[in-house]
Amino acid sequence: MGRIHLRNLLARPADIRVVGVCDPRPDQIAAIGLPAEVAVFPDSRELLGHPEIGLVVVASPASLHSSDVVSALEAGKLVYCEKPLVTSMEDHRRITALETHHGRAMVWVGFMRRFDPAFQALKADLDSGAIGPISHGILSHRNPSVPESFTDADYMLETFIHEFDALRWLLDVEIETITVGGKRRTNSGLMDPQFVTLTTNGGQRVMIDGHITNGYGYDIRCELVGERGSRSLVDYAEETGISAAPHATWATRFSGAYRTAIDACIDDVLAQRHTGVTSREAERALAVALSGIEAQRTGRTVSVGVG
Repeated sequence: MGRIHLRNLLARPADIRVVGVCDPRPDQIAAIGLPAEVAVFPDSRELLGHPEIGLVVVASPASLHSSDVVSALEAGKLVYCEKPLVTSMEDHRRITALETHHGRAMVWVGFMRRFDPAFQALKADLDSGAIGPISHGILSHRNPSVPESFTDADYMLETFIHEFDALRWLLDVEIETITVGGKRRTNSGLMDPQFVTLTTNGGQRVMIDGHITNGYGYDIRCELVGERGSRSLVDYAEETGISAAPHATWATRFSGAYRTAIDACIDDVLAQRHTGVTSREAERALAVALSGIEAQRTGRTVSVGVG
């Protein structure tokens, strides 16, 4: 993930400068082929102490996001962080407390589907009222494979959290309850596929199927049904140039969205504004994911709470 962001930043016009990178794995840095003017910092403390750095992009493993983001905020830096921003409400409160201390929103969260042309076209159609009030939806999130270490909790925090954020944004609703089903276990113990049912404060019911060890490809689907018709991502394939067929990986499917998302963040920073996904919005998606973990564990429908 860090390589994708770095390539996009290096391709940016000369209105910014990539000062340096930090990765504890020297082989990973060597493989990137950095320009000579980009410094390599042995640890994040030295990077965060550099006076020319104004924005830090956090693309470390999710378990490290909290400490990395907190350290950057304590150093007075703005932050673009990959999702999930954090994995617990306690960690989230630390971040919002620091933003409150600084008196401004300082974190942009990388929910890149909001910047994908197909999702944006779907959002525009929904906002226009073309198909009337939405009654229900069917979403799919399918991967060919995941690491052996991937857990049921990761399913919520790193996979389905995309759907939770996208649904809130597309329909302008909050998710009220979550139910999770699935019985089949992989060799590593992961429950896959998993089936999620959500209800919203707008009265909608949304079903999500996840199959992240399917072996055939990366396949993202979204269909929303209204009183006067339905819309699906497939409907926008021709106008956006994004194939509705399965892709090899998430990196090929959302390559443009990743670039647009980080560009939008940079534009915000240069204009001294914030139009992206804030930590407060990320909190809502996190609350659904944490409730989903409880639903996995108990087999019950769980009400989503924040805080």
